Amino acid sequence: MPIIGRYLIVKKKDQKEIVYMDYDKMAGYDITPKKNVKWKDAIHVDRMILIQPDLIQKMIQKKWNKKLQQLLKLLSLVEASDDESGTGYREVLSEVERLRREALNRFRIYLEKEQLNLMEQQLNIIEDEVYQRMQLLYQNNILEEEKGKSR
Repeated sequence: MPIIGRYLIVKKKDQKEIVYMDYDKMAGYDITPKKNVKWKDAIHVDRMILIQPDLIQKMIQKKWNKKLQQLLKLLSLVEASDDESGTGYREVLSEVERLRREALNRFRIYLEKEQLNLMEQQLNIIEDEVYQRMQLLYQNNILEEEKGKSR
């Protein structure tokens, strides 16, 4: 019995049965592996369905944290840029709204209300911060325009 990581794979040589599972009818969270990642002596997997609720929650939380980090990185890049029109902030707001819809539509089946509320709170904090930064940007632009017009 070879042990790979934390998972145990058992293959019995004397078993001559063919097992067919109808994956389309199984209730679970679908995962597809990364494209073009090949390892030596590994099993090629096209699709995997997680059925255990704890494992589903951990996988969703891991994906959510990664998407949240990407959003925060995008926000820091927008803040570091010298864009005075606010298009970068609008892009961040659209990304926040996209993540909000994804959380409500895809994850509500697998997560508890507390976890969904936590995700919503995280997005609300980021959204409020973006709105505050946009407001400061617009106020600075208005003040600069008024200074430039006075004689």
